[in-house]
Amino acid sequence: MRSTLKIFLCSFVLVFGIEVRATLAQTSPGKTDKASVDAQKEPTVKKENGKAENIPPLSEEQKKSLKAIQTEAEKKAAPIALRFAGIIRQVYENMLADQPDKELRAKLDAEMKETGWELLLIKGQSMFDAVSVLTPEQKRILKAQMMKPGASADMMELIGKTFKLTDK
Repeated sequence: MRSTLKIFLCSFVLVFGIEVRATLAQTSPGKTDKASVDAQKEPTVKKENGKAENIPPLSEEQKKSLKAIQTEAEKKAAPIALRFAGIIRQVYENMLADQPDKELRAKLDAEMKETGWELLLIKGQSMFDAVSVLTPEQKRILKAQMMKPGASADMMELIGKTFKLTDK
């Protein structure tokens, strides 16, 4: 049963880009500091020599391609994610039963593994497709952003944040 829960949690984290962050200091919602205002204006990344450089913006074609890739991945993943959630629900029901069914648990474990892999394949393909849209310079910048402490483990989210693809 522990492996079932581990697989579920790992799949959920990888597929949906959930990250656990401990934020020790936060800026008050009503206050904005100069650094955060400047960061919203012009995205920059530090080079190896410590100097900041502007991040080249995505072209309109790149933006359209990335949004299409994300939309397509979400369409493909939605029914599989629903199936995955249904399997998890059955796992929980079986675990909480007065007499858990060991055969059902084994069947559900196999289904969960298969469904998890399907979701991971969709996520992996969308990340590959998204990165292939980027220029070599943009890939270098993305790689630098990935190395930062606390960087998102979700490639699509990181691309969106790095290149200001989303309005978040």
